Amino acid sequence: MKFVSEIIPVEAQQFKDEMRRVESREALLEEFGKEGSLASAEMRFLDLSGLDFSGLNLRHANLSASLLDGAVFDGSDLTHLFVQDSMFNGVSMRNTNMDHAFFQRVEMVDAVLTGVNGPEMSIHLSNLQRADFSGSKLDQSHFLGTNLDGSIFSEASLQGVCLKESSITGVKFHGCDMRGVDLRKVNLHQAIYENCQTEGAIFYGKSPWAGEASAEKNLREKMLTFDGE
Repeated sequence: MKFVSEIIPVEAQQFKDEMRRVESREALLEEFGKEGSLASAEMRFLDLSGLDFSGLNLRHANLSASLLDGAVFDGSDLTHLFVQDSMFNGVSMRNTNMDHAFFQRVEMVDAVLTGVNGPEMSIHLSNLQRADFSGSKLDQSHFLGTNLDGSIFSEASLQGVCLKESSITGVKFHGCDMRGVDLRKVNLHQAIYENCQTEGAIFYGKSPWAGEASAEKNLREKMLTFDGE
């Protein structure tokens, strides 16, 4: 499977030489902030790589078409954050609130997202290789057509998460709540599962966990209901 990041460079890659550099957290807050908050701030086409956003309010902010490699968002409020065509490689997002955050065509290789509270988060057509989601609550989130190869989901809550058409080669699911997870069009046998709850999981073929097909009694009916392809 080819991912968008491998076919079409994200906008941030195409225009990185034309982006305006913001040198510090203080300069960013002075230009885009209000009373120490970046809520609803429009921060597009900027080089913000390596900046410290920790503890800031970025609710409904827009960080599209920008460079944020190595940035730190630890403890920030990223509720409804909107990001498209940006570079987030090596970012730290420990213990952030990412409720309904939206990412599309984003490079987030080696990102640290441990302890994230991110119900109903959406990450589409993005590259999250070797990301760490340990201890995160991601119930009802969507990872569509996304590269998660080598990522870690240890003690993560993934109830109802959709991983449809994503790559999970070498992904480690340890002690995860995967009840109702959607694994259609995913090579689920390339991942590692240990002590996971998988009741109601939706997938094609045979499951790789516990030698059982599925704990869902009406799987065939469910697959027909949810998969109209």
